[in-house]
Amino acid sequence: SCKCIMRFKGINYNAGIDYNQCNAGRDINIQEFLTDLKWIKKMNCNSIRLYGSHNKKLLLYTKLALKKKFIVWASPRYIGKTRKQTLNLLLYLSKKLEKLRKKENLFLIIGNEFSIDMKGLIPGSMQMQRAKNWTKAKKSVLDNILRDFMPKIRAVFKGKITYAALAAENINYDIFDYIGLNYYRHF
Repeated sequence: SCKCIMRFKGINYNAGIDYNQCNAGRDINIQEFLTDLKWIKKMNCNSIRLYGSHNKKLLLYTKLALKKKFIVWASPRYIGKTRKQTLNLLLYLSKKLEKLRKKENLFLIIGNEFSIDMKGLIPGSMQMQRAKNWTKAKKSVLDNILRDFMPKIRAVFKGKITYAALAAENINYDIFDYIGLNYYRHF
């Protein structure tokens, strides 16, 4: 007989995504977030994925969620950034997150659908244009980026790491601690 224990029961929480690369979503409303955390606890969730485009806000929300005893999956989304900009932002965030991390309460999702979010991997200057071209994603290009990023990030963040892939990206997960897959039912 199998004794399956669900370790994580959680929710995705938008901590300010800047889809249009116009610095939207920078407002930090601590009281609203704390109220939301209370409701999330009432749903018997022990885990929260915080995804956002702004490191300052993502770090603050991570601190608050950890203080409320949540397991946090920090998930930056630097939409419209180049490979170099993305890596620099990730390294900064990873160093700050490592200072917050205790044994197994904080995980890092280093990116979300880089093919669409990151500038230069597929045609399109804006995220929505790249989303229309998602079938042009090249597995080898993305795998090379992830293989380049991971040793640098692991050097500063010692916790568990994954990547949230678009199913079409079909990445190689052997460098990650978990498989992260964004599954959209309409596909």
